[in-house]
Amino acid sequence: MSTIKKRVRCHPESVRGNLAEQPEDVREHMYQALSDAALGVKSETAKPFGEDRRLAKVMKIIKDARDGNRYRGAYTIEFPEAIWVLDVFAKKSTQGIKTPKVDIDRLVERLKSLRRYRQDPEGKRIVAALLVELAAKAEAAKEDERKMYAPRHRKPKGT
Repeated sequence: MSTIKKRVRCHPESVRGNLAEQPEDVREHMYQALSDAALGVKSETAKPFGEDRRLAKVMKIIKDARDGNRYRGAYTIEFPEAIWVLDVFAKKSTQGIKTPKVDIDRLVERLKSLRRYRQDPEGKRIVAALLVELAAKAEAAKEDERKMYAPRHRKPKGT
């Protein structure tokens, strides 16, 4: 069975720039974990954002960087068309390992915003295009699989 790679999209778009501004080791780690997620594989450093039930379908990527800071990336697996990155930030907890409430609230608001975006005309157009692209990839993968397992016809000996 072939794996179909989803697109990785940022919501809001400013998250893309935020990700690009992170230290190189953090950026590379986040890109790899997001690439894994796009293939339907959970990175070793990704786990459910279990600190708030409103983030039930949000995963967090954890990276301890060379600069001594701990970074978080947050993406949702809620929607079929893409992996949506909601935030990338340096974790500055005042409560031990717990993510600060301000970061949780920002993620919840961005998830709500993404749900609204998917319902507006531009969002619907983007989602539809992503779903068409996924369907085309799935069809191409099926065709490749059919070709791979198709019986090979050989000419009889002596002809």
